[in-house]
Amino acid sequence: MVFATFFWATNLIAGKLMNGYIPPITLCCLRWTIAIIILFPFVIKKLIFNIKIIKQNWLLLLILGLTGIALNPTLTYVGLTYTTAMNCALINTISPLFIILAALIFLKESISTKKTIGLIFSLCGVVFIISHGNLFKILQLSFNIGDLIIILAIIIWALYSTALRFMPNNFDPLLLLFTTSIFAEIFLIPAALIEYHFGTTPVISPLSASVLIYLAIFPAILAFVAWNIGLKTIGNTTCGILSYLITLFSSILAIFFLKENLHIFHIVSFSLIIIGSLLTLEKKQSKTITDQTLPAFTK
Repeated sequence: MVFATFFWATNLIAGKLMNGYIPPITLCCLRWTIAIIILFPFVIKKLIFNIKIIKQNWLLLLILGLTGIALNPTLTYVGLTYTTAMNCALINTISPLFIILAALIFLKESISTKKTIGLIFSLCGVVFIISHGNLFKILQLSFNIGDLIIILAIIIWALYSTALRFMPNNFDPLLLLFTTSIFAEIFLIPAALIEYHFGTTPVISPLSASVLIYLAIFPAILAFVAWNIGLKTIGNTTCGILSYLITLFSSILAIFFLKENLHIFHIVSFSLIIIGSLLTLEKKQSKTITDQTLPAFTK
């Protein structure tokens, strides 16, 4: 989960470099096209071997591809063209709340007192860092259509994280990402063609090509595989709260790569987020490993 949140934090930094180069829907489409090409040699045998289970779960895979792979990142990119980074960061603090709420409703997953306290600590840390230590700044924010799009993206991500729990435990993580990406492209390719017809022509340069490859390998492949494994291992509630680490890592990366200054409120916020995240980690009772509980990796 730490790897997943870190790579998604770098996605915010790398994505900013694409402004003026590649429009949002096309960016998402190209990102997953590259990811599919990279994944293909690693999953071709698994794809053939597991074709039966893929057919059995095609509707769930389609839903996962539409929500988590296609809609969530695309809506986030689109929303950022209409709203400020500060508003986006503030709105994203409610993402764990939606994930936890979806887990409570659809998975009947309970939340312990310890996790509740961890959620409060992390939420306070994120709000503190967004407001730069001055909570009155939050009251001065105005909301627009971009903010509503970001909220929609967050809700869709919560649905993706919940639907993912219905996949068989022995379904290979790489194969899961590959198949959901294929289903996502069913929606992304036509949307990208429409965007190309009515929007801006993509500019492919050494910079944009390098960033696209990075986005495909790290925020796409590695982050999604790590997130999917994390959901299966420690549950939606803990993963939802740990997603606050994205804000922590984003702030650290901004300090180093965007030359933003480190302030006292950064240190206070980082401490609250780390404490909150640690409070969510609970040891599970050991279980006897069976064919149903062992995450098998097929050839």
